[in-house]
Amino acid sequence: MNNLVFDAIKDALEQLDIIYEVVDHEPCRTSEESALARAELGYTNTVGAKALLLRLRQQSSRVRYLVALIPATLRLDSKAIRKHSSGVKSIRFASPEEFETVTYGLVPGSLPPFAKPVFPMIEELIVDHGFLETDTIGFNAGSLDRSIIMPTTEFLRLMEPHQFHLIAKQS
Repeated sequence: MNNLVFDAIKDALEQLDIIYEVVDHEPCRTSEESALARAELGYTNTVGAKALLLRLRQQSSRVRYLVALIPATLRLDSKAIRKHSSGVKSIRFASPEEFETVTYGLVPGSLPPFAKPVFPMIEELIVDHGFLETDTIGFNAGSLDRSIIMPTTEFLRLMEPHQFHLIAKQS
C-alpha cells in the first residue's frame, strides 16, 4: 500500500468533513473483483468507481494527464473525453511507466478518483454523470486491498467544482 497517497486522501476527506469508511479486503486487480470483495463485506449497493489515467497530447504538443472516473460496469468513451477537452491532438491510457511516475508508484487498479492536490501532475478529473444516480460509491484508496466507501452525496460534495459529463458507455 502507498501510505503517502492514502494519507493525502484521508487529509482531503477530513478537511471537508466527508463521511466515509475504510474497508480492507483481499487484493483486487479489476473493478469487478473489487465490487465482489466489497459485496462480500456487506456493501452490496455500492457502485464501484473506476479511475482511469489518461495521457492527452495538446495541439501545442504539450502533454497533460487527467483522471476519467466512470462506473466500474461501463467503458470509457474516448470520443466524449475529446469533446470535453479542447485542443487535444491525441488521447491514450498512460503507459505503466507514466502511471507509476504520475501516481507516486501506484499500480493500475489502485488509482483513487483524485487529481491535484493529491496527484500534482494530474491536472483534471472528469466524472461520468452516472454517479449522480447512485446512493453509495466505492473506490480503491491507493492500494489493491483497501477501499473507501461513502454516500454519493458526500462524494458529490468532495468533487466540487469538478464537472460531470457523459464519458462512459455500455461494454
